[in-house]
Amino acid sequence: MQGTGAIVMAAVISGLKVTKQSFAEQRLLVYGAGTAGTGMADQISAAMEREGLSREEAKKRVWLIDINGLVTDDMQDLPDYQQEYARPAAEVAAWAREKGKNGDKIGLLETVKQIKPTILIGTSTDHGAFNEAVVKALAAGVERPILLPLSNPTERIEVMPEDAVRWSDGKVLIATGIPVPPVAYNGVNY
Repeated sequence: MQGTGAIVMAAVISGLKVTKQSFAEQRLLVYGAGTAGTGMADQISAAMEREGLSREEAKKRVWLIDINGLVTDDMQDLPDYQQEYARPAAEVAAWAREKGKNGDKIGLLETVKQIKPTILIGTSTDHGAFNEAVVKALAAGVERPILLPLSNPTERIEVMPEDAVRWSDGKVLIATGIPVPPVAYNGVNY
């Protein structure tokens, strides 16, 4: 396992200790489905399998978003590493779409609202992608979501921790890919 993968697994394990949940109970959304993000999905889905899910059940608990939106099986030229996580197009046919560079796509906010991920990982370098609407939707869908905006440097991170803590009213369990000081919110240091 690469260093980043090991750190992500440690962060998720720490988060699961707080939520008192297992890997098998998670719904993972990776925003930035390149080789790094998909590799993290591989590690987390493998942990789901170790806890008793079949490979097929584990894959059904993982969603990937790349530059073209939610990865679906009707997309042309999907890289090998994304193919096993591609969602059936029929499964998401009724989901709202937004305009993208390459046509309509299912975006981040719609996916968060629909699947209520327990873990949201950012490896997109899309600064500000985890905006207030996304973080509030994440916190509305799950009691203590695990939020990992991992892109770096600072100008590339999906959300700054102080914003995510405030927008979620302190609900998110957050770890970043950049050094940040503790965040004080409602008398608690995060």
